[in-house]
Amino acid sequence: MHVSTSDPQDGRRGSTRSARAASRAGELAGPMAWLDALAGLAPQVADAASFEAALCTLAEMLAAIAGIDTVSVFEPDPQSGLRLVHAGPEGPIAGAAGLASLALGGGRTVTGRRRPGIAAEAVVPLVDGGEVVALVHLASRRGDGLGAAALRAVEGLGLHAVAVRRLARSQEAVLRDPVTGLASHAAWSDVLPRLLAAARRDGTPMSVAVLDLDHFHAVNEVQGRERADLLLRQVSVLWSAAVREGDYLCRLGGDSIAVALAGCDLDTAIIRAERLCAATPSGYSCSGGVACWDGVEDGGALTDRARTALVDAKVAGRSRVAAAAGAPLTAADATGWTRWAALIPEILADRRIHSVYQPVVGLMSGRIAAYEALARPEGGAPDMDVEGLFAAAQYRGLLRDLDWLCRRSAVAGARTLAPGLPLFVNVAVSALLDPLLDVEHMLLLLRWAGRSPADTVLEITEREAVRDLERFAEVLASYRAHGFRFAIDDVGEGHSTLQVLATAVPEFVKVARSLVAAPAESGRGAALQAVVAFAASSGAVVIAEGIETEAEARRVRDTGIALGQGTWLGPPVAVPSP
Repeated sequence: MHVSTSDPQDGRRGSTRSARAASRAGELAGPMAWLDALAGLAPQVADAASFEAALCTLAEMLAAIAGIDTVSVFEPDPQSGLRLVHAGPEGPIAGAAGLASLALGGGRTVTGRRRPGIAAEAVVPLVDGGEVVALVHLASRRGDGLGAAALRAVEGLGLHAVAVRRLARSQEAVLRDPVTGLASHAAWSDVLPRLLAAARRDGTPMSVAVLDLDHFHAVNEVQGRERADLLLRQVSVLWSAAVREGDYLCRLGGDSIAVALAGCDLDTAIIRAERLCAATPSGYSCSGGVACWDGVEDGGALTDRARTALVDAKVAGRSRVAAAAGAPLTAADATGWTRWAALIPEILADRRIHSVYQPVVGLMSGRIAAYEALARPEGGAPDMDVEGLFAAAQYRGLLRDLDWLCRRSAVAGARTLAPGLPLFVNVAVSALLDPLLDVEHMLLLLRWAGRSPADTVLEITEREAVRDLERFAEVLASYRAHGFRFAIDDVGEGHSTLQVLATAVPEFVKVARSLVAAPAESGRGAALQAVVAFAASSGAVVIAEGIETEAEARRVRDTGIALGQGTWLGPPVAVPSP
């Protein structure tokens, strides 16, 4: 049996303290006494920095016990069979590896025969999930040194070492993307600050590029997730081969891959990003955004600027690399979703969202029947277009967080509404279906604001497709059990399809302006009539959105629609009337 070795000094953090403590335990008279002492020392094993350090600590503790003269620890090795992790100053005794091999093959404790100089020896395997992950060889020159209690002590301490191994593996899994094998977003958040600190210390430039595949969502949608994952793996292999040694690749999420370019100014970073884009698999193209560190911002801000530049590259036509601007942005600068991307982290961190409220009005009576809460960024006008904000949040994977902040603002600002007057609160499909934001969270939010579920209508926006209709129906049922009602927004546009309507069976159907403004004799006019017919058969109330003239109000009223919403009926206001 060939045994490879490693430096037994590697990874022994705190092991000297453990050995001294174990030595004191060995001075105790009876075996039960030192077993009790070992139980007290077990946290020393559990606190080890790595699995190998835990094994070394365990071995040193055992070696200090009276009656146990030699301790060696082996790990299974696919190439050499066994790898020596720890041994005493004299090394493992002759035959230790052979006995360990027997224990490895059988997966159970194996004892050796008495031989000259060795009264008793045994190998105890440490098992994790049915796999032998280490083998502890014990030898004693005295006949009573390896009793059953001693072997049980090894097994007990071994459990703590195995727990360290599991923790290390779980942390490694968090830091490694399972699809591409690249570093994960969590690893990026840990490594990038250290790279920036090194750049500051050395006085060298530092840049970040964020790249993603053009039209990747179409690959996912049309060819399926397996094909999309395969494409990501191909890209990761090609780009890993194309970067310099010392460049750091990471999958931020989706198809976005970041690379930290140490020592690169902006111009050099753009050239390197373009080379990576050129290494994209045949038949696909790539866009990128590059930002050069300003020496002050943190890693998150630097990455955000690179991401914003990526969005600019997409909007400019894709298949190109764009450089990030250095100036900070404000809400007044945001003219579309390309610029909202840089503002979203600040908006979420500082809760810079407020709500305005637009009335839903009876087309016959002219009375206010409900209010819809509309989210606006701090400083934004009531009639501000925020579609870019939500599109950017969806692109960056922050739609759930923005959705919840908007819900919170909507409910908080409606405290003055009279009981019984419905409040329409917009919700995104992904946020509604997210188990982390279930109905209990919404109930807590309403209790905090003094509102009732019966007075709350959750308006499902059209921005996202409903992929899992079964899950969609289950979630709606869980909300309805508490008295919530639902509206489907912008029917006739986006993802508000007939299939969604049939699954949701909403209490309210909100018709998109494109249908409201269409002539009655047009195809869209016929679609409006179809929506009204569906609502009549399902018992839903139809609300016509975007009414801007008296003629439009009259036309939709004549089709049988009872409620309307739009600037002609009433603009959004900061505080709704009771």
